Amino acid sequence: MSLPLVLLSTLLLACASPAEPGPPDPPAAGAKPAATLPELQNRLIHYADSLKQPKDSAQHVFTSMLGVTLAPIAPGAKSGRVKDMPLSGGYMFYASSLATQPPHTFGDYEVGIYRHGGPAFTEDERSPCVWDAAIARQRLESIGYQAGGERPFQRGRRQEFWRPIEDSEKEFYVHLLTYTAVAGQEKTCVYAIRFSGGNP
Repeated sequence: MSLPLVLLSTLLLACASPAEPGPPDPPAAGAKPAATLPELQNRLIHYADSLKQPKDSAQHVFTSMLGVTLAPIAPGAKSGRVKDMPLSGGYMFYASSLATQPPHTFGDYEVGIYRHGGPAFTEDERSPCVWDAAIARQRLESIGYQAGGERPFQRGRRQEFWRPIEDSEKEFYVHLLTYTAVAGQEKTCVYAIRFSGGNP
């Protein structure tokens, strides 16, 4: 290439305007999901802490926190789910959302831990403890959630926690779904967590 052409090409490149950044892509399925139980637990507690207003529970915020994309459970369905997300130690997790209709303005989500092909934690008395319920409770209370009621739920129990929304009569709710682990030492443990909101 002759010298004038080289100079002309250099000048055109220098004067070119940088491309405008486009909107961020939604997280791809399995993009940087939690890889260990402690990492998943930390993300879930941080998400609970981030819920200040109903808009904070938008689905894209929830999926971005987990690093996953939810697929419709059926063609055209508004409910979504992802499963068989691997964690260390042979565990997996799933995440799901339930379709909500106005005037319900809160996201309704569940994240659960399980063993692929193994019995449910609530059905196996030798189940290990994947998340100590006492520690989960302490962490929720440290970010302003208050303990509510507890009741039987699908061979285990469900513990409710709530936190008021500022300048509103509504509340955010976190439910811990628990089982009793007797491997080594009996204790109450969490296998799933639910997020929702609404009127007291």
